[in-house]
Amino acid sequence: MNSSFHYTYRDIVNALKKIKFKKYPVIFVTSSLGMLGYCKNASSNYKISNFFFKALKNLKKNNATFIFPTYSYNENIKKNVFDLNKTKSKLGYFSNFILKKKECIRSIDPFVSVCGFGPKINEILKNLPNNSYGKNCLFSRLVDYNSYCLNIGLGSNWIPFIHHLDYLNNVDFRFNKKFNILVVNREKKTKLIWNYYSKYKKIKTITDGYKIGHKAEKKKIYKSINLGRGKIFYCDYKKLFDLSKKLSKKNHRITLV
Repeated sequence: MNSSFHYTYRDIVNALKKIKFKKYPVIFVTSSLGMLGYCKNASSNYKISNFFFKALKNLKKNNATFIFPTYSYNENIKKNVFDLNKTKSKLGYFSNFILKKKECIRSIDPFVSVCGFGPKINEILKNLPNNSYGKNCLFSRLVDYNSYCLNIGLGSNWIPFIHHLDYLNNVDFRFNKKFNILVVNREKKTKLIWNYYSKYKKIKTITDGYKIGHKAEKKKIYKSINLGRGKIFYCDYKKLFDLSKKLSKKNHRITLV
């Protein structure tokens, strides 16, 4: 195997150290760890995930708050039950690994929940509205914090607020839909009416932020660091949001391929 495809725990730590986060950052972490190749001394998904979790926690000297997507996309589940402790993420192993961490708090969102920890996590997740996108939603709130996007193993095309942009632009391929949701949090059960910006089933679309991401790289908003056979992309959340909002306002379908 090509040694350039190898990386170690120390390589992860050193790569993250190269990113000059400001104090009290809020870091939105997305990942596809398999894209990085072989991690030495990590023979299982659990060990690889634990390496990355430990490396991220090493940034605590900056008093960082971490947010991880744990989207369950509950839209087509007949019973419409969202259990904060049992409903799995559909974003792969690492996101479900995060859900099991005792220090992590999960947001009440039956479609695009997030899970996180750090000094600002309670403040960020407190009293979120019953809508995944739109006024005062998580993706809107993060603009007002010292937020960053950190894409581990993913390219610049992974943009966390992409459907929030669709909502702001009132696109013709999505619509507001109300869902009756039963939210379960251990012994507590709450019935909610949830607003989700759904995609029209008859309209065939594939969402991808590569056009926006490519532009962000050109403008040096998105930067990258090599790790294994892949990269870690990172950027200032607000700078990416402002650019994306400007581009999508001109072309509402820029988020589609």
